[in-house]
Amino acid sequence: MATHRNPVPDAIRKIRAVTRENQTQFAIRIGVAVATLARYETGKQRPEVPVLEKLQVVAIENNLMKVSRVFANEANRLKQRKQKKGEERKEGLRSQVKALRTHLQTSMGQSQALLKRVDRARQRETLATDLEMKGLAERIKSLAETEAAIIEELQRWEKILQGLSTERACNTVEAEKLRKAD
Repeated sequence: MATHRNPVPDAIRKIRAVTRENQTQFAIRIGVAVATLARYETGKQRPEVPVLEKLQVVAIENNLMKVSRVFANEANRLKQRKQKKGEERKEGLRSQVKALRTHLQTSMGQSQALLKRVDRARQRETLATDLEMKGLAERIKSLAETEAAIIEELQRWEKILQGLSTERACNTVEAEKLRKAD
């Protein structure tokens, strides 16, 4: 399998050579620790999107358009990977929400059936029915608590999904800004 060489370390070293800054000066300029910059330049660590965007600005300021493109491509690659992971997570959450809804519907159906039994038991008004009603009342209470917990969990998952949709929209807007800037 062919491996692709990471162009980011060479691009960082090229900017430093053009700006004639040592690692300490350049690390301060892009807002990272010197050790982190050293790991970027050796390829042991890849910069995250905010750092890549700073590197892209420095490259443009120094008229290094090809180097700037390296950082833009890497930032886009990371954003796409993050978006894909977000979509996969979202799909998993949707599946869990669907399962919770199904469980809730089943539980509600059981509650309704129990309520019908209670109504029939009330109509008979026998001692045995009174005992059965106490048992049914406890079961209904238990199901109501389960339903409340499921509804709460469902609301929590829906908030998470809503947050992921908002985050995706923000990432899409940022990507569009980068494309327009190019």
